[in-house]
Amino acid sequence: MTLAAVLAAAALDPGSYLFERARAAHTELRSARVTAEFRTEGLFGAQTRRVEVAYDAQGGFDVSVGGAGGRRVVATGDMVYDVDPVRFAFASRERGDEPREETLGQIASLVDPVVLAIVGGAPVGAWLDQQGSGGQWALRPGRALMTLVTRARTGQSSLELDADHRIAAYEVRSQEGTSRWTFRYASLARPVSFLPPGGYRRVTSLMAATAPPQFADTLARTAFERAMAPYDSPKRLSVEFRGSGQRVGLWVESGAIRQDDGTVDWAFDGERLSLLDRRQGVFVEGRAGVSDVFEAVERAGSRVDPVASRLMAGVNPFRDLLGDRARVRVAGRIALQGRPTLILESVAEERQFSFFVTAEGYRLVSFAGSVAEWGAGGTREVVTVPRRPAIVAAPRGGRRMALAQYLPPSASPARTP
Repeated sequence: MTLAAVLAAAALDPGSYLFERARAAHTELRSARVTAEFRTEGLFGAQTRRVEVAYDAQGGFDVSVGGAGGRRVVATGDMVYDVDPVRFAFASRERGDEPREETLGQIASLVDPVVLAIVGGAPVGAWLDQQGSGGQWALRPGRALMTLVTRARTGQSSLELDADHRIAAYEVRSQEGTSRWTFRYASLARPVSFLPPGGYRRVTSLMAATAPPQFADTLARTAFERAMAPYDSPKRLSVEFRGSGQRVGLWVESGAIRQDDGTVDWAFDGERLSLLDRRQGVFVEGRAGVSDVFEAVERAGSRVDPVASRLMAGVNPFRDLLGDRARVRVAGRIALQGRPTLILESVAEERQFSFFVTAEGYRLVSFAGSVAEWGAGGTREVVTVPRRPAIVAAPRGGRRMALAQYLPPSASPARTP
């Protein structure tokens, strides 16, 4: 088609012309980093979700789904890795000749179908045609971005295109409510690859349920279950873990969690992170996902405690320690600080832990063992401490910084103050 013909088509039907330009732009986008945010408002209130995707021209991809139950899936040329950053575990399988569309389809429950289309999980042209069925795309004037609108009996859809004719936003309005997706793009420097993070353990499958422990007798079961109860989806918690010359305080309040280890004091409510970096003397705050919390705490010179990471995911950290088909027994009785105490021993494949529980009331007072992500072995004492607000307040006169400025831009382009 000649330049004159293109200009004529654009003048006669700008909506259809831009629609085709969007189709072509995504077809030509063979590799990229895409950050997608989804928000829906309807009969059941508002919900938000964020997905970060990197995909290459060879069919590889790296998908990270935000939120408290965050999950990461990486597909390279010959392998697929399922990664749980909260439990410090990953599973792998051979990919064979499986195309990207088929591999992404297997994790469709984690990734929104609109996101799948944008990153190549479905031909974006075919998906765009489906969105335009029943109506014709028309250019809406007077907007900063190029906006195309189509109407059907069920409602109205709109596409916002950036300067490169890529989809910057997609919105659907109907009687049930409004759903909106926003997308940001960045170049991909190298093909997708995967290196297991230090301390992560390989498991057979993250999707498989862990078999419950087996107890030697009624006392072992009663003492263990009573000791675990405060950590089963706690509404409120105020404890400090002491051991190996370190103290880590944890507070849970109405779904938010706070950790203070003397180096970093941070709090996360599922949407926003507030953090005091004592080394650099700076207070940081902004919208965040689970992966942002891990990265910000590490940048501040510390780490998210394994107990905190599991509580963020709604998982009892001590039950998760047991491993699959653990065997629990009362291994002995001692006196700790003058109190009669039971020693509960848990043994599973490659794991052995001891839980020290008061003989009266069955309260967990310390635990010992060794798992890679918990660091070296040793005993950690569990101490009840005064409550703290589940948010970190900015110190008076201190330096402040938005999370988007504090973390490297390449980590999460969608962060906002």
